[in-house]
Formats: sequence, structure tokens, C-alpha cells
Amino acid sequence: WLHNEYVRDLPALQGQVPEYPAWFEQFVLQWLDENEDVSLEFLRGALERDKKDGTIGKVLMQYADILSKNFPAYCTKERLPCILMNNMQQLRVQLEKMFEAMGGKELDSEAADSLKELQVKLNTVLDELSMVFGNSFQVRIDECVRQMADILGQVRGTGNASPNARASVAQDADSVLRPLMDFLDGNLT
Repeated sequence: WLHNEYVRDLPALQGQVPEYPAWFEQFVLQWLDENEDVSLEFLRGALERDKKDGTIGKVLMQYADILSKNFPAYCTKERLPCILMNNMQQLRVQLEKMFEAMGGKELDSEAADSLKELQVKLNTVLDELSMVFGNSFQVRIDECVRQMADILGQVRGTGNASPNARASVAQDADSVLRPLMDFLDGNLT
């Protein structure tokens, strides 16, 4: 503020980079070093508290339990189940990043084992959600297969057919696969 108000416009200092930031450089670097130490201590303190209370594991597993209970109801929506499964995957990724930020392999074995166990639990929940989501397609896939069977029943055999008849059969085969492909295209894109 002082420089911008009173010093910057002085003719002798026009076009020069002010020197005053250099005065504060050592203090800023010291503050950053202290802040890093404080941040690491805060993180270590949070880890110690979590060892005692199990907060991270409790919160993540409660979220996973709630999601698992309500997930079948969300499977009727188009994108919501994928978003929720992605959220669960992101929880795993963030847990892994936290593990690395806390020292990774140098972390004490009790904390590392606890975080790895939590990763395994989240993997299991994600696998279960994927299975529920996949099974939710079964009725629609069965309907597509039935439609394909009906269309296939109308397709004639090729035998020793002419090239024109073979081209017609290729088009019929595309028609047979259309219901299933439409369903898969609609859900996988």
C-alpha cells in the first residue's frame, strides 16, 4: 500500500522494481517453513486421534453402508449409479493420497495396516455396488434377447444363397443385434 500510494509515482523510481520485497523474503520463507512443520504436526495429530477414535474409518464406512442400502433404488436412474460408484472410487483415491501424504511406506505399521484395511473394505463395497448395478440390467437384457430371438426367427438360412441373398442376411443380422446394441449404446456412452 505504501509503495503504491507514495513511492511508485516518484520520477527517480519509475520503471524500477521495488527493493522492499527483498526485505521480507527471509521472513516469508521462515513463515512457510514453520507453516509446513505445523501442517505436518496437525496431520500427525489427526492420525493419532484417528487411531484412538477411528473417525476416518467410521465416516467412510457409514457412507458406504448408507450408499449400499439405498443403491438398488438408484439403479433405475441412468447416470446416478455411475456417479455414486465413481464417488466411492474417488474416496479410495483420496484415501490413497492421504496415505502417501502421511509418509506412505514410512508410516508406522499400525496406521498403514489400518488404512490398507479401509482400502480393502471400500474395494469390497465398490465391487458389491458394481454387481448390483450389473444385475439391474438383467431384466432389460433378457427383453433384448427375446426381441433378438423373435427377429432371428424371421431370418432365413443362407445355404448356397447368391451374394445378394448373403448381403440381405447380413442386414438381417444387424437387425437382430439392434435391440441389444441400442440398449448397450444407451447405457455405456
